[in-house]
Amino acid sequence: MKYKRVYIFNLPNIVTGGPEALFQLSHEMIELGVDCRTQFLGEYENPIDEEFASYKCNWGSNLEVDEETLCIVPEVATSLVNHPFFAKAKMAIWWLSVDNNNNTFSDFGKDGLIHLYQSNYALNHLRKNGAKEVCVLFEPINDSYFNYPKTEKKNKVCYSIKGEAVGTAMQKALPQYEFVMLKGMTRDEVKQHLAESKLFIDFGHHPGRDRLPRESVTLGTCLLTSRKGSASLQSDLCIPTRFKFYSDESHKIKRAIQECVDNYDLATEEFDSYRNIIRQEKRVFIQHIENILNL
Repeated sequence: MKYKRVYIFNLPNIVTGGPEALFQLSHEMIELGVDCRTQFLGEYENPIDEEFASYKCNWGSNLEVDEETLCIVPEVATSLVNHPFFAKAKMAIWWLSVDNNNNTFSDFGKDGLIHLYQSNYALNHLRKNGAKEVCVLFEPINDSYFNYPKTEKKNKVCYSIKGEAVGTAMQKALPQYEFVMLKGMTRDEVKQHLAESKLFIDFGHHPGRDRLPRESVTLGTCLLTSRKGSASLQSDLCIPTRFKFYSDESHKIKRAIQECVDNYDLATEEFDSYRNIIRQEKRVFIQHIENILNL
């Protein structure tokens, strides 16, 4: 291993996919025997929400920065890259989302800077902006989704708050089905709804390899998405393209919903190859981490 210590910079008390990915990175590095420490950004008392308490995380220590230090920051904290305090350290940005950076970072070609990409959509963005050193780092979904009890499926459709207009319109067009928007719920509540549903709809912008599509198909749903962001790339979201739509294709979306609900047993088989890829993500994640530790 090339580095004596690794610092991961994370956001406190925020229960979203980005912070969870950073906790997962911390956990697996510690499992590999790395001296990995988490530094939380901003003010906090207890920075780790109970949703993420199962992840191993060493935090609260003072920063020790030298040539054998690797610092990994999320795309929302790129200002740290050029901070003089970290001048001796190896710096890496993990692009968990392209859009969350809001185009505030421009020093893509900085010598010695590592760009970690969570999606091929992000990789395309990095290449377009002249990033020199890039390395893949795809995070998996939480292990608990693979162990969730098998649940009887209902004629139920869940949809994301991102792109909710499509879900709301389809709810009006197809009153024979139960529609549930996944909003303001705990992880356990989301799991329960998805486990009972035959279909999940996500017409958001897909700024990275989003978790909900992967979590939903792991719990047995079919999946319809937009053609935006990472969902436009088969390498990021490899479901059959006939289940990807533009938001204005209402009639096609309606027919696809009917197919997935009314002929669920056949339709769900079309997502089995994607499910198999998702099952391998943790093993691949560990391989990616081992590669990064030797950069």
